[in-house]
Amino acid sequence: MTNYNIKQTNKQKMRINLLAIFLMLTIASCISTQPKITADKNTAEVTKQKNKNPYKLIIGKWKMESYQVYSINPDPTDTEDIIWEFKVGGEVIINSQKGKKASMNTTQYWMNKSILNVNSQLFMYYFEEPLGLQRMNDAKPFGDELWLDSNLDPSVSDHGPKIYFSRVR
Repeated sequence: MTNYNIKQTNKQKMRINLLAIFLMLTIASCISTQPKITADKNTAEVTKQKNKNPYKLIIGKWKMESYQVYSINPDPTDTEDIIWEFKVGGEVIINSQKGKKASMNTTQYWMNKSILNVNSQLFMYYFEEPLGLQRMNDAKPFGDELWLDSNLDPSVSDHGPKIYFSRVR
């Protein structure tokens, strides 16, 4: 064989070897990219939240836990026990007890899907923590907490009261 034929044969063998390597890598990559399916033995039980009627959910006694407002006055919940009791007929009774002094005020309320009106004061209301905040360990079940936010239009001001209640059982 001539030197030219040997070079030609080596080139052909190299091409065939490269083609074979390419095909093997392609097949191997197709096999290895398939996802491995394993059985998950630690499956968490998913409970779906029932769609609860807010008109029924608000009925009952609620203890004011905090009253946040842009003011120099202290939070009244530090020194008083304040209970709001929403009744079925659109009536709310507000009880306040500070030491030996107690007061009671009865007024009307109405609500729609997102607004609660108590004595002509409008609030956005939430039965779960607003803005997606997560409190994990100290969070209460849905319907056991109530937030009232008087800042209906944050572009105007965010200094109105924000009130947090917990249900009295």
